[in-house]
Amino acid sequence: MENNENLLGVISTLLRWRKPILRICLIAGIGTAIITLFLPNYYQSTTTFYAASPDLGKPEAVGEIERDRDIYGEDTDNDRLLTIAQSNEIVSYLIAKFKLYEHYDIDPSNRKSKDKVRKKFRSLYNVEKTKYEAIEISVEDKDSLMAATITNAARYRTNEMAQALIKDGHQKRMTSLKSTMSEKQKSLYILGDSLSRVRKKYQVFNTETQGELLAQMVAKQRAQLIGTQAKLAVFRTGRGAARDSATYLKAQLKGFEKEVESLEQNLALFNSGMSLVNELEDEHQEAREQLSIDRERFKQLKAIHDSYIPTLMVVENGDVPVVKSRPFRSLIVISAIILAFILSLIGVLILENYKDVDWKKLSE
Repeated sequence: MENNENLLGVISTLLRWRKPILRICLIAGIGTAIITLFLPNYYQSTTTFYAASPDLGKPEAVGEIERDRDIYGEDTDNDRLLTIAQSNEIVSYLIAKFKLYEHYDIDPSNRKSKDKVRKKFRSLYNVEKTKYEAIEISVEDKDSLMAATITNAARYRTNEMAQALIKDGHQKRMTSLKSTMSEKQKSLYILGDSLSRVRKKYQVFNTETQGELLAQMVAKQRAQLIGTQAKLAVFRTGRGAARDSATYLKAQLKGFEKEVESLEQNLALFNSGMSLVNELEDEHQEAREQLSIDRERFKQLKAIHDSYIPTLMVVENGDVPVVKSRPFRSLIVISAIILAFILSLIGVLILENYKDVDWKKLSE
């Protein structure tokens, strides 16, 4: 019963104060409505995109079968774009490009103007990842065209900076590869000179056929030498013309002996240097092949470096907004009326509850 009586007392009190409460709510509603009429309209433009796979900026490995490449990037690629889009470099670029000091009526000569314009812009600039793992860049502005222009410029600049990071990596690899190729070219020259000297020293010009040819020539000359020796043994027993023939055969025999000796020396020299020549030839061929691979890799890197490398896939461009994003005037007015009503109720109850208190006496 006591609770019911208290509740009835509260209701009775509020009913007695209903007119002042209504007047307060009415004044709050009208005042807020007037104030909101002077608030400027803001328009928001949004662009949406996904990160592209970094594989699109990588050359195929030389000598390998072309592999399938992912088009869309992973979480780390999205995070990289998010970091770039939120960076001070992007903000500074947009402030300078669109002359936002003038646009926001901020005096650039003021010592704190840089911080002020950045804070102002960041309050209207938003970068976030959606629940579908896409990236959204949103810009609010009083000018709807300006909002769309800044939004698309932010996305474009983000793509440029991401490309610059990739191309910088390519440039470093190209510089390193160029230095490596220069060293390999020098080594190739040294190997070539060494091979030339060894070939000349051991008279080795073709390791595949020269040995076999020398062996055949030695065998042939030895056969002729043996045949001449046999003829000479026969002619030594004869007289007259036979003696003349024997003299001729002796001379021929001496020639064959010299040829056989020379060929055997050449064959021995060839055999002693063949393994060294083979080793140098293998090293020289391997160095040439590696240098050729490096040159091809350098060409591929340069071709990709000089080409357009997409770092993001645009889903939606920032269109010029038609409907304002804020303020929601009706919501502001309704909120003000509700707040005024609640505060007036609290005020009435406090006044009624402490109306018998002598405040003057308490203050003495």
